[in-house]
Amino acid sequence: MQDLLPTAIYVRVSSEMQAGEDRYSIPEQIDRLHKYCDAQGWTIAKEYVDPGHSGSNLKRPAIQELISDAKNGFIRRVVVFKLDRLSRSQRDTMYLIEDVFKAHDVAFVSLSEMFDTSTPFGMAMIGILSVFAQLERENIKDRMSMGRLGRAKRGLWRGGSNTPVGYDFMDGQLVINEYEALQVREIFRLFIDEQLSFHAVSREMQSRFTNKYSTYNDSGSISTILRNRLYIGKIKYGTQEFDGQHQPIIDRETFERAQARIEEISRNTGEHWKNPYHGKHLLSGLIWCGNCGARYFCVTTKRKNGPQYRYYQCYTRNGSSDMRKADFCKNPNWRVEKLNAAVMEEIRRLCTDEKYFNRIARDGKKENNNAGKEKALQRELSSIEKQISRLVELYQMGVSVQDIATRIHDAQERKNKLTQELLSLNQQSPKNRRQEALTYIHELKWCLDTDDVAAQRRLLDALVNKIVITEGGFEVDWKF
Repeated sequence: MQDLLPTAIYVRVSSEMQAGEDRYSIPEQIDRLHKYCDAQGWTIAKEYVDPGHSGSNLKRPAIQELISDAKNGFIRRVVVFKLDRLSRSQRDTMYLIEDVFKAHDVAFVSLSEMFDTSTPFGMAMIGILSVFAQLERENIKDRMSMGRLGRAKRGLWRGGSNTPVGYDFMDGQLVINEYEALQVREIFRLFIDEQLSFHAVSREMQSRFTNKYSTYNDSGSISTILRNRLYIGKIKYGTQEFDGQHQPIIDRETFERAQARIEEISRNTGEHWKNPYHGKHLLSGLIWCGNCGARYFCVTTKRKNGPQYRYYQCYTRNGSSDMRKADFCKNPNWRVEKLNAAVMEEIRRLCTDEKYFNRIARDGKKENNNAGKEKALQRELSSIEKQISRLVELYQMGVSVQDIATRIHDAQERKNKLTQELLSLNQQSPKNRRQEALTYIHELKWCLDTDDVAAQRRLLDALVNKIVITEGGFEVDWKF
């Protein structure tokens, strides 16, 4: 009896030369896979072929198409000649098997290893591979952690992206960016001497300055800067603190005055917790039904003499007629606490696992075609920044403000205009969105460690477009 389950075969060779060899040639792999599927009574719905592509990563057109079709339910079984045809990376192999195939009820078969996830033995093999993959991930994590701790003990910043405002990262060291350092000092002055609120400081800085991350359009960025002990020459790693090799921007007395005022604000008004989000539930307004397209809302149920339970539910199942998208929808309800925890775990993983972030970003859309114009704008911006830096140096040498104020103002006006052009040019660029996401992660990661719903919602709003509920779970539509 023939099995009608839609089956796909995947074929890959790593070079054009190999493509012509008998052992792993494309025709040979296809022939063997067809014969095997015929013997099993499986119907081949589609062939996915990647000629001349390395198995070291997933940047292959056919494998990306396969992933998309698997997630959309077009195929229910994937067959390969050998496991390394799928990928030579253990990490990518486990991602495909666990996060793509298993998560979307797609069986996976490898002829050479007799690996079949539709059988109990095949599922046991997944478990074994997962153990070794997790062990390798933990070893990598430990090595990275030891390396970062070692840098911190030597007084060196951890490195990587999201260099703090006020510094550039050059040759493994933090080096003061004079123009941005001027901005950091101004933030402390406005907050301490002018007694402005976080929001007021944000508005003032936004109207006057730009930095490597665009501008100060979030009061959270002001709060982060005011709390960051890096600016007094300290390096933190977890709960430990070490003397840094970098030059401080703020003296200790000024920093302590800022902390005293932050504490006062927290005690008297709780200003640093303020947020435009006023919903009762963490995910309110973010959840959509993947079946009928309606929104999800929160309902409360209570059994007689029993506890209350809160659920996120599709409007089509139980809502006003004007919100319904279909006559009836069977998409599942989610316990509020369970979905909140699951989504926040995704956010936590995104914020703490650089490889996971890169994988999500890698699956994004292609870059736009404005690279040439973007480079030209960047070059002009770089030139203006150098000009401003020279003017700031003159100011620091004692040259009268009146003598250079106009020149700084004109240069800053031109920089602001170019920055807006660049932002407009790249508004739809995945690269731009990914950089913006990294900035928000850097500034708002502290929200993970609080139980305050409004604080957590700030992080969600910065990173998430919507959450789509599917029959088998949920998918996050990221903003990058």
